[in-house]
Amino acid sequence: MNQLTAMREAGRSGAEVLEIGQSSVMLQFVAQLRAAAISAEPLLISGETGVGKSLSAQFVHRIEGARRGSFLAVRGPEVDERFCSAMSAGNFGSLATLAIEEVADLAPPGQRRLLRLLSGKDAPRIISTSARDGEAAILRGTLLRSLWDRLRAIEVRVPSLRERRDDIPVLAEAFRSEFCRRYGRGVESVGEDALEVLVGHTWDGNIRELRNEIARAVLVASTSRIRLSDLSPDLQRGRRGPRGLSSLRQRSREIERGVVSRVLERHGWNVSAAARELGISRVGLSKKLRVLEIWRPGSGRLESAAPVLCPRR
Repeated sequence: MNQLTAMREAGRSGAEVLEIGQSSVMLQFVAQLRAAAISAEPLLISGETGVGKSLSAQFVHRIEGARRGSFLAVRGPEVDERFCSAMSAGNFGSLATLAIEEVADLAPPGQRRLLRLLSGKDAPRIISTSARDGEAAILRGTLLRSLWDRLRAIEVRVPSLRERRDDIPVLAEAFRSEFCRRYGRGVESVGEDALEVLVGHTWDGNIRELRNEIARAVLVASTSRIRLSDLSPDLQRGRRGPRGLSSLRQRSREIERGVVSRVLERHGWNVSAAARELGISRVGLSKKLRVLEIWRPGSGRLESAAPVLCPRR
């Protein structure tokens, strides 16, 4: 199951998943995607394995392409003679966006066919993704320069998770909520000891690796909180945290506070409904409101007051 499918099953759109991140580098990246979405020029989305390139392609299509037609994603090796012949014949139907994943893996015959397709009339918009260095592939003679230049009329690079460590706490929380709903688990938070290690890990596998780690932790956790001992042995052995962790904790608290507040507002401050969306119990959410100092607007709270919660509907 890929990342996009998992997020769809969890009830999250591509936009919601990408916009979970509030770090400056991620906000800039999403802005670049939005700007690229209004064009019909070929778009190349580059980045390391596991960063969410396919998800980004879907996000771009949803902004503009979805109004014009459907979305089709194929892997590079699938762009064979039969496929390109059908496309070249104008058999696009309602297809508005054709996403080609790992386009640098295309065999030379497929590259020439795709180049012809790009020159065709009324062809769908081409969005390609690649984790490989295209320039290096060109020097090795395995990638056509003419094709690479056409595909990257517009190019955006997905940031690695190492470049957006500020987003790790809120991403971990989003994945915890997803897997609690899927597996019916009552894990209500990520403990500080585990969070410290998550923030300091290198994450060579990026978002995909983090998601898998949280899925495992949710399944093995024996308490209502993910602890350091619930993480995989590799993460436990590499236990460390970057400098400035205290400020990062404060930042993660602010992000979590914003996420919880928005969910409450979306449900008209119905705590039970908000708790279901967040994947925690009503009691757990009530405790979280006190810890995060979230009060319902207009409650007229004093500094020592408890959160004012909506009655059950």
